[in-house]
Amino acid sequence: MKDLKFNSKNRKEWLSHIGLVFQDPSLQFLTTSCFDELNIGVQAVYPEKTEEETKKLITNLLKRHNLEDQASTSPWLLSQGQQRRLAVLCMLIKGQRLLLVDEPTYGQDKQNALEIMNNLNELRQDGTSIIFTSHDHDLVKHYADRGYLLENQELIEVTYDRSH
Repeated sequence: MKDLKFNSKNRKEWLSHIGLVFQDPSLQFLTTSCFDELNIGVQAVYPEKTEEETKKLITNLLKRHNLEDQASTSPWLLSQGQQRRLAVLCMLIKGQRLLLVDEPTYGQDKQNALEIMNNLNELRQDGTSIIFTSHDHDLVKHYADRGYLLENQELIEVTYDRSH
């Protein structure tokens, strides 16, 4: 977001480049099916895609994130882990330049947590800035460029030894 300077005149544009995934993802769903939830993002980012191309893209995304059997299921009926994957996936598809994620791997088994973090890492490598919170110090150590600990209402930078 280096080329986008924040000021009161462009606040709406600036904020449109930020994605947020809540710790309780059920608070951010808008539709009554997982497919439709992703479809909102696909249509916003890729308006030129045909209906068939859009369906194929969404089906592949759901399959890659182990949600293909839930395509027609309401997001509110998913398990907490499935809701988390869907919420992160919705933000990933929208191509946000800054992504704020509260506990990205909460409620995930090892495989799904790895998939989410690898997707976030790919986005980071492609230029998306990502800020995530976690109580899992090993996760922060492994994936974060910088780590901070909130202690007594103060942020303290944490240095990790990555030589091991």
